[in-house]
Amino acid sequence: MKMKTVPYIAIGCVEKVLCMLECWVEDPNGDYFKKHLARIPDYIWIAEDGMKMQGFNWTLVVEWDIGIVLQALLACNMTDEIGPTLEKGHEFVQESQVEDNPSGDFKSMHHHISKGSWTFSDQDHGWQVSDCTAEGLKCCLLFSTMPPEIVGAKMEPEWLFDSSKNGGLSAWKPAGFSEWLELLNPIEIFSDLVIEHEERPNTSSWSCKSVD
Repeated sequence: MKMKTVPYIAIGCVEKVLCMLECWVEDPNGDYFKKHLARIPDYIWIAEDGMKMQGFNWTLVVEWDIGIVLQALLACNMTDEIGPTLEKGHEFVQESQVEDNPSGDFKSMHHHISKGSWTFSDQDHGWQVSDCTAEGLKCCLLFSTMPPEIVGAKMEPEWLFDSSKNGGLSAWKPAGFSEWLELLNPIEIFSDLVIEHEERPNTSSWSCKSVD
């Protein structure tokens, strides 16, 4: 169910490999494994010094980066000179917003709502991220105060409220799993990675930025 929700991309490169290996063990010739193989190019690319693997799909062009760049451009007060660039950036941010929740009875499978949020990379990634949602939301609010003939049509108001019922978002999904699961963390450079942890500064930062 999870792989259908995030079209065989997974939440990141570590889970992508583990899920693909699981499908290979189940059936090396099966459709699930073949669909995983088709999305490998989303992660792997060839650089001048050899093959590289990105942390997320299409990490070279992500909503989070574009959101920050657009805010910097807007702060320059050069709207007349860079109008077409702002319009394309505004369109990218709108197109990057997640349009649907996970399929099926996702709450019974411990998934959270994602409709109305922004992910780290694109819609296919499917997992809402609080700081990415903050940057996307702030961009849309800023563009909504500008002439649409320059920056394009405003985002529909209902889309600004679909990501949360109470005005807040955790980093990835709601906290609530047992702490011992952190023992399964396969990455040495990051701690507190396996389960969600509620961070007060994280919630307040995106909330304040969104209404700034």
